[in-house]
Amino acid sequence: MANIEADIRQLESLSNKDKNLGDVFYLNYCQAFYNIQTHHLPEALNYLQQAESINRQCQHSYFFLMIEYLYACYYTESKEYTKALNIFDTILSHTQTAGSYKSLLILQERAQLLALMGKNEEACQAYESLNTLKDSLDATNYIRQINTLHALYQIDKNELDNLNRQKIILYWSWLTISCIVIKALEEAYRMLTAKDHPVDRISVLSQLISVTKEKKDNQRLLKYIQEQENILYKHIAENPFLKEGFTDAYLFNELFYSYYYLNINAPEQTYPHLIKSKEYLNKNTYFTYRILYFDTLAQYNRAIGKYQQALNYIDTTLTMLKKNFPNDYAEQLLEKARIWKQIGQNEKAILFYEQALSLKDSVTTVLSNTQMKQIKKRYNIEKNELEQEKRNNRTQLLYLVFIFVILILLFIFMARLFMIRKALKHSEYEIRKAMEAVRQTNEMKNRFLSKMSYNIHTPLNNVVGFSQLIVCEPNIDKETRQEYTNIIHQSSEKLMKLVNDVLDLPRLEAQMMKFQIQDYDVIELCKEVCYMARVQNEQTGINVDFSTEIDSPIIIHTDTRRLTQALLSALVYPQEHRQERNIRFILSREGDVLHFQINNSPLVDPSFVSQETIIRHDINLLLLQHFGGNYFINQKTPENPEIVFIYPIGSESE
Repeated sequence: MANIEADIRQLESLSNKDKNLGDVFYLNYCQAFYNIQTHHLPEALNYLQQAESINRQCQHSYFFLMIEYLYACYYTESKEYTKALNIFDTILSHTQTAGSYKSLLILQERAQLLALMGKNEEACQAYESLNTLKDSLDATNYIRQINTLHALYQIDKNELDNLNRQKIILYWSWLTISCIVIKALEEAYRMLTAKDHPVDRISVLSQLISVTKEKKDNQRLLKYIQEQENILYKHIAENPFLKEGFTDAYLFNELFYSYYYLNINAPEQTYPHLIKSKEYLNKNTYFTYRILYFDTLAQYNRAIGKYQQALNYIDTTLTMLKKNFPNDYAEQLLEKARIWKQIGQNEKAILFYEQALSLKDSVTTVLSNTQMKQIKKRYNIEKNELEQEKRNNRTQLLYLVFIFVILILLFIFMARLFMIRKALKHSEYEIRKAMEAVRQTNEMKNRFLSKMSYNIHTPLNNVVGFSQLIVCEPNIDKETRQEYTNIIHQSSEKLMKLVNDVLDLPRLEAQMMKFQIQDYDVIELCKEVCYMARVQNEQTGINVDFSTEIDSPIIIHTDTRRLTQALLSALVYPQEHRQERNIRFILSREGDVLHFQINNSPLVDPSFVSQETIIRHDINLLLLQHFGGNYFINQKTPENPEIVFIYPIGSESE
């Protein structure tokens, strides 16, 4: 508190001289903080309000967060915990994305506040998040310290850039090599034959087991454990006098069997392996394996709900780790806190969370100081030693690059035959696929030409034949002549319509169709289409029933002639036919989209399917898509299939 009082006096002298708003803000901030710490809450609130007033003049986001933090402290001291918690959440929303130590401090105080509120379960979760964030920040802080030292020791910029490049290359090279460790170990194991010494095979398998356990690859973990077990038993069967020398290997195998069954939530299968592992435990057992043994027992008892025994085993590991392994000791404290949380004893869990985080802080500080001393010592070497170090780094880099290149070449060589065979198969498949596509295209072209030839020849023969009859027989009566003329006229129209459809289809597909765009009332358009259908259907027996719930005019921007043709094609017979048929034509609106629904249209009747109807469907679809709509046949109606035209009200064509 004496330091805070001295700072306050210094800020008072500065603010009296310069009258700077920033100094005045910090003065009120310090006064508020001091009064909160000394439990003078009314005075603290007064200073907080003055600082808030200054911030409204400056509008500084950092000042805002400082004020919010003091308000949270004020509400905590006045036991208004809910308000304090809300403010901490607001601060975290501004600071947590940056992942800084400020957010770490807020998270810690928030966890302590949750504990004060009696929300112990939420407090435990907050401590878990705090632990994860702290590990991440500590990992990156060391790199930041190195960069600070570079500036403090004023290393030449060119040398600094060169060292940084070397560090980056070394880092990514090792990272790349670490990514292929498992594959390299597996390849090494495959290269070991049954004639090789079992110790070599067990050594490689032990590394594979450890790596796959960390990666939680349970399938591979079980495979390698079983292989190691088979090798061990076979080797000992052939050399029984060596059994005592392999007790650690047996213990390792049984412990990782236990880890496997715990990973797959099968604790009942874990127990026999724990009993076996106890048989292999003795005073000469490797220290790490002893730690693993008690850790496995703790996890097993936790899995079966015997939490007190699990805690006892963790206490054993804590005793063994306390002296020389502070980081592992902190992790075991966290594990103990999680068990207390699982039991429901959140208050005890919070105590162990706080102990673990405090220990991690001290370990991080000691480690950071040690590393800083080592780095300082390294940067205080003479220039010749520095040059020698740089040469050594370059040599190591060359060796590493050479090893990396060899590894790449090995993988390329191993994959080469497979890739060539795969490429050949792919090429053969693509050739067959292309040949099949060409064959299908030719068949489609031939079918199209044969059908179109028939559809064109029929009306063309009518035109030519009846024209010749009129010319060659001048004495035919007037009624027969009129009948022949009507047939010629109808055939000409049918032929013209077919030719226009065949020409329109490629123009629409190539987006080269020219449209005559105008504004038109859609209801009037539908009525005109119905009138035209009624005229054409006088002799065919089709009755069109048009209905709409739209009661006001809707103007659309479209080519009325082509839209009329599309709608009309669904309201008449595509071929000459006479049969009673009732067609329901419904116009509706959904938002900015119009729906034209035509039920029981001859255009979707299977008995009228022809090349002509197929072309008409394609033209209708392309036309509607050009104006931003759609066209499809709905087969899931309760009665007959219906054709649906979808057209946007605001459609415009370029």
